[in-house]
Amino acid sequence: MPHKEILACIKKNYRNPNFDINTLHDSTKESASNSRFVFKQEYGCSLQDILEILRVAYALKWLADNREIEAIYRNVGFATPKTLRDAFRRRFGCSPSKCRALLVEAKNKHNQIDYLLRALCGDNERIYRLIISIEAEMGR
Repeated sequence: MPHKEILACIKKNYRNPNFDINTLHDSTKESASNSRFVFKQEYGCSLQDILEILRVAYALKWLADNREIEAIYRNVGFATPKTLRDAFRRRFGCSPSKCRALLVEAKNKHNQIDYLLRALCGDNERIYRLIISIEAEMGR
């Protein structure tokens, strides 16, 4: 199965907290080892990383609107507030509250979100473009 179908499945399901990479492979019937290899080669990171980066990117939009963590984690695919906080600490080295403060205080929220998205993706331009294209496709 081409990786575009795997990405389509991720786009469709990433907001579901029960959706994970095992569920992805079950629903697409794609070989787990093959898809892991293909995505690592193409994007330089794992499918799990892509899923977490997408969820965190979506959470940034909610933080920019000054939404509460309880509302955010339920709507972006994290199972608990703790998993949301843990993902932010892994990706940014700080809590979602700290990111929210940066966004709320920013003179230009769009630029600040873009800055944080780039930090989220590291120096991986392919992941950045993938996240931007997914968000554009989904009207965010």
